[in-house]
Amino acid sequence: MRRNSNGVAPIGLGIESLVGVNYVGMKQLFYILYALCGLLLLSCGQRKGGALAVIESIADTDADSAAVLLSQYDTLEASVADMMYYKLLCAKVKDRRDELDMSDAQAEQLVTYFEEDGDYRLLPTACYYGGRICSENSNAPQALAYFRKAEVLLTDNHTRPMLDDDCDKALLSKVYSQMGYLFVDRRMYDEARQCSEQSYELDKAIRQR
Repeated sequence: MRRNSNGVAPIGLGIESLVGVNYVGMKQLFYILYALCGLLLLSCGQRKGGALAVIESIADTDADSAAVLLSQYDTLEASVADMMYYKLLCAKVKDRRDELDMSDAQAEQLVTYFEEDGDYRLLPTACYYGGRICSENSNAPQALAYFRKAEVLLTDNHTRPMLDDDCDKALLSKVYSQMGYLFVDRRMYDEARQCSEQSYELDKAIRQR
């Protein structure tokens, strides 16, 4: 149920299914043209992860355009790090488009990579989307485990001092929100209320900045 808000070869994310739009409005067209320019510039001697960062900057506000750009991304020449970053962005864009059809195995691959080999700063994000994937697959225990892991990472003063970053606050708010939904399903209403209150307080803190 939807609730929102490589030496490694591609593992069948079906990114082509992300696009599936016959009409793209002027706003989306602007984003696409802007990002394509960024992709062209970044392809001239700079690492591909930079191109993916351009796509990520669009994904929060225009998932449709981000999906188009991901479908154009050349995965054949991507490094292991860029391939896994690409897969993480696929999960993000699919989630925002209500098309999160990935498997628990894919969720585990994302979390394991960023925990053991990848950019550790992206691990909370990988845990969040691991939780979202498992939640969509009705695997509530594993989803809660991933969300709990993201919570610990985001509130650890050694890795995320005092949650100064609004992006961290926004991600933690989403973690609590998703945990709340799962607790409601399990009739754990006290825990659900606590998560809802924590999510609300984080959102309020962001708005007051």
